[in-house]
Amino acid sequence: MKLQFTIIGVLFLFNTLVAQENTTLSGKITKPTTRLIQLDLTDANQKKISIEDSLNANDEFTLKFALESPATGKFSDGNEITSIYFEPGDNVNLTLNTEQFDETVNYTGKGAANNNYLARYYLLFTDPDNTKSKKADDVIYTLRPEDYLKFIDSVNNAKNKFLELFSKENQLYEDATLKLQYAVYNQSFKDTIQEYQTNYLSFVKQIPTQNQNPLTETAYQTYLQQYIPYEFRNRYNVAELTEKEINAKLCFFLKEVLKPDLAYAYIANILMNHLQSGADPDELKEAFDDFYANCKNEEYVAQLKKMQSDTKKLAVGQPAPDFELKDVEGKTVKLSDFKGKTVYIDFWASWCGPCIQEIPAAKELKDKYKKKKNLVFLYISVDQEKDDWLAALKKHKLKGNHLINNEESNPAQAYGVRFIPFFVIIDKNGNFAKYPAKRPSDEGITDEIDEVLNKK
Repeated sequence: MKLQFTIIGVLFLFNTLVAQENTTLSGKITKPTTRLIQLDLTDANQKKISIEDSLNANDEFTLKFALESPATGKFSDGNEITSIYFEPGDNVNLTLNTEQFDETVNYTGKGAANNNYLARYYLLFTDPDNTKSKKADDVIYTLRPEDYLKFIDSVNNAKNKFLELFSKENQLYEDATLKLQYAVYNQSFKDTIQEYQTNYLSFVKQIPTQNQNPLTETAYQTYLQQYIPYEFRNRYNVAELTEKEINAKLCFFLKEVLKPDLAYAYIANILMNHLQSGADPDELKEAFDDFYANCKNEEYVAQLKKMQSDTKKLAVGQPAPDFELKDVEGKTVKLSDFKGKTVYIDFWASWCGPCIQEIPAAKELKDKYKKKKNLVFLYISVDQEKDDWLAALKKHKLKGNHLINNEESNPAQAYGVRFIPFFVIIDKNGNFAKYPAKRPSDEGITDEIDEVLNKK
């Protein structure tokens, strides 16, 4: 069973007495492909800032916001993203050309040096389109452990020539991530990744799992994505644990290895996913009780309590909220239009890789039940742009009842959808019958559908 971790966004921060300074990001985008721009930041205190705006008639923008500590994040033009870093009081100007997004990103003004460094670093060492620079994934299957270490050393030698503005701590995490990757791959692909000696992992003990430097936050969290599942598998035989047991042990394991604010961010995400899976909160009662008793972030606590309350409304047997959405032709479609029929709802998006992977199975499932007039397959896209949705329908030759989510009538929110793809089955009376339902590719999906169809 894979162990995957996503840090949930921190919506609010404890009240502090730290003075905030006005910070500005302005810029001009040449040949924009959309009018939308977005800035998402997380500061050293884990406060999250998200700003959406539009380009003016001259394809320019100005974003002003208050910062009380350094912050890292992403800037997006609606299609592509670039990493960005601010200190309180920075006044940064950004220019780029969408035809060569990464190659033309450039900053001037106060705070420009840090951001020009991040942009160039990505272009030289991280950009998957840079074929001149080999990545660890390019060689990990072909090199012996000692040769792999030599390769990583050669990569680091190249980075050292460039890292004059970069902290040694950031390099420490990046280096450790790449080295630990060999051991992680060995856990999952023993047939293709060669065995290593115990002393290969001696570096792990030297890597701190507590980090407060916002400039290294991305490298730090990338390292944690390797370290946490690796160390957890070392401590526990995951193959012999149920999902409930894994989640229960994870909640307390995270408190051991992470600083409290980040640990509880991970734990909140685990508990929320547990709720959305339709599982009983009592199965993780000890973890929930510990969270409510010891998490110091009041917003985390309030958010989880609200979700716990909301999920009761999404329980099997509860009425599914009605909604009104537009189909491909612009016609209004309501859930209530299908009352008296079983409805299989598929929440997806054009940009979602796992959603696209489900398409062949979804087509096969729909075709299997094509003679069942009392069963409806309803596909709801959460794409922000209608054109992206329509292009995906055309590209993948998708037919049937396709709708697009909107803010006015928002079933994705009303149904508690926190990740996609996500599936729900509504019975003929308009009540939740399976929440969540199995994927089209899952074994047993036809049993679920047949069970609801045959319900008296």
